[in-house]
Amino acid sequence: TFERECFEPRVADAEVIPIFLDDTGFPGIPKDTIGIKYAWKSQDPGWRDEVIDKIVYKLIDRAS
Repeated sequence: TFERECFEPRVADAEVIPIFLDDTGFPGIPKDTIGIKYAWKSQDPGWRDEVIDKIVYKLIDRAS
């Protein structure tokens, strides 16, 4: 709750990019919050690189 309260205003100002690694719901965070949605596949040996790539490309896109 503390972390959510700290970053919630920054999400509204598009200063935070939430990363969702699964479909877990969090009280107080709307389901329609835009972020990076990722379906974690623990058996896929390249899952870490895929997550990193999605984050980096999203940051590059926001900086452009």
